[in-house]
Amino acid sequence: MKEEASIKEMISILIIILILVGTIIFIIPIFLKQTTKNEDNNNSTEDAKEIKEEIKPITDINLRKKEKDSETYLFEYRKKTYEAIYTPDNWHITNSYQIREQNDIAIICKKLIEIHPIHGKDMKTYRKVEDLVTEWIQHNMIYDLLPDNNKWKNNVKDVDLDPKDQGRSMEELYESRTGKKINIEDIIKIYK
Repeated sequence: MKEEASIKEMISILIIILILVGTIIFIIPIFLKQTTKNEDNNNSTEDAKEIKEEIKPITDINLRKKEKDSETYLFEYRKKTYEAIYTPDNWHITNSYQIREQNDIAIICKKLIEIHPIHGKDMKTYRKVEDLVTEWIQHNMIYDLLPDNNKWKNNVKDVDLDPKDQGRSMEELYESRTGKKINIEDIIKIYK
């Protein structure tokens, strides 16, 4: 029994480490990308303008309906067009994994819920921008952690902002998608 408890403790610690590593893997590349670009004094004037534009926070995403009677919206982000599809209590953002800046994600979420708010898990309250941003970032982290050949990778490239995932941890998201508790063996299998 003691050995089984120790193994469970070790697995729990490993899961926590994996979640922390995932967070680090998500945040450090953004930091390094910005730091490297800012410290590189050998850029041409055009490169410098591009860097400033890239790290400048967005102010307008040009959110608009794709077609007059459609619930599919388009928005601009870093010179690319993205789709946000609304169905009752759900925003589906295509290729959301490409959008990484937390402040920019917040601006996009704010604009979307100004048009169609999303209920909270209790179906009485409405989700807040911060809550939606957390879910989006978790999606991005999972996308980054999954190997390219994993069957789930394609599913997490888009985010669905809906009531059911409000406030869920990465562990809870895993359990809801797989139907089982997260354990180290399953995580190892993902990378085989």
